[in-house]
Amino acid sequence: SRRMRADVSPLSIWRLMSSVAARRAVLVLWFRLKPDWEESRMPLSSRWLVSC
Repeated sequence: SRRMRADVSPLSIWRLMSSVAARRAVLVLWFRLKPDWEESRMPLSSRWLVSC
């Protein structure tokens, strides 16, 4: 069971990191593809940046 746990742990860590990277990539693509939308919603975006 110890070996099984060692195999599962890196997999879960890799999954977590890949999901975070995927979310970040989606956000970057969204902001790059929708600049007009972002400018029209400047207060919302600035509030989001401040909250982050």
